[in-house]
Amino acid sequence: MRFSLACLATCCVFAPALATHAGTALETPAAPASGAPWLGPGETFGFQVSWGIFPRAGSIDIAADPLNPDVSAERRVTVRIATDGTFGRLYRYEAIGETLFAADTGLMQRASYRARIGKKKQQRDLTFDYVARVAHYRDTIDPTRDATLTLPEGEPVDLITSLVTARRWQLAPGDTREILVQVDDDFYPLLLRAGAIERLRTKRGEFSALVITPESAGKARGLFRRGGSLKIWIEDSPARLPLRIEAKGRFGTVTADLVHYTPPLAEPEAIPTTTPTPSPSVACAAATTGPSI
Repeated sequence: MRFSLACLATCCVFAPALATHAGTALETPAAPASGAPWLGPGETFGFQVSWGIFPRAGSIDIAADPLNPDVSAERRVTVRIATDGTFGRLYRYEAIGETLFAADTGLMQRASYRARIGKKKQQRDLTFDYVARVAHYRDTIDPTRDATLTLPEGEPVDLITSLVTARRWQLAPGDTREILVQVDDDFYPLLLRAGAIERLRTKRGEFSALVITPESAGKARGLFRRGGSLKIWIEDSPARLPLRIEAKGRFGTVTADLVHYTPPLAEPEAIPTTTPTPSPSVACAAATTGPSI
């Protein structure tokens, strides 16, 4: 379950961080210029996670700081994953990842990860040096894992940054795209495969959605190595709204549905978007605050 939650948190970045309030269309920010950060200041979105008999097993929240006064040339994005409700009382899991992006190029500069799993703690940091083509990895809890990692050819991105690229690609059924991703102290290629367009029913309504399946492009790692699979449903519209993320593994199926969204404080020029009519009895609550670290 812990690994599945982590997979859901990272995979949600393959789709644009956008949603709609029930019955009210939100303007969709246009894709930023090449290299620009993908989240506007103060922009947030969140998913509700369900697993088996637990409809509220956990949550995933992503937020960009309204302002980073310490380093004006960088933008901070925070991702928080946690178990909730009854399941959270049975199994405590909370992880917070923070990434600093260069405001002009969008490249990752530094990343940190803090987690509490039951009574166990994890704390790791990663700093990039693109001139020397290395990344400095530090594990505060277990310094024996410290290392200087060689950056593979190309520009490695974490899964959040890859969201912008996925938005620009406008994948259609049958298309594939390979990206180089960073997860913990590892870099590896991941293939995004666009499948069929399906009708997807959620509590917010019924949507036409493109199914995207992330796959290992090389040696299978993580969930894929264990025979698991991932799927992402993205609304088939110019908005490319992320509707659902699903991870299947040996402990069953974990599903994350988008439930709230806060637009950026200063939105760029909007592009047209289409919004299906949601179920009249269900409202999608807008988030008023993002996670903190």
